[in-house]
Amino acid sequence: MGLADVVRAAVAVADSITASLQSTVQHYPWVRDGSNGRVWGSATPRAAVVDLSPKLIRTSDGSVVQRRAVVIFPRAVSVDPRDKIVLPDGTTGPIVDVSGAADPSTGRPYAPEVSIG
Repeated sequence: MGLADVVRAAVAVADSITASLQSTVQHYPWVRDGSNGRVWGSATPRAAVVDLSPKLIRTSDGSVVQRRAVVIFPRAVSVDPRDKIVLPDGTTGPIVDVSGAADPSTGRPYAPEVSIG
């Protein structure tokens, strides 16, 4: 068993342990940019740990923005920065950053952290 397998197993344990802390968010995948703005697909309800602590963060492009929430998916979920995530209280905001250690077999984070502005 390699280290990547150990990390995958640890993420699965973290998902199980945090189950009672997880809320349901609605994840709308980006489809395309249309003449009236972004077009998203149908919502997928996803369980996630939602931290509503506001914080200034430095995004992957180096800019500093106010984060109003971070959504942590304790499992591999594909999130594009153009997607839309609606928080449990019905609010949303732009995705300002998606981070997490990348799984070498998928190129996606093991447990993505999505910062909402």
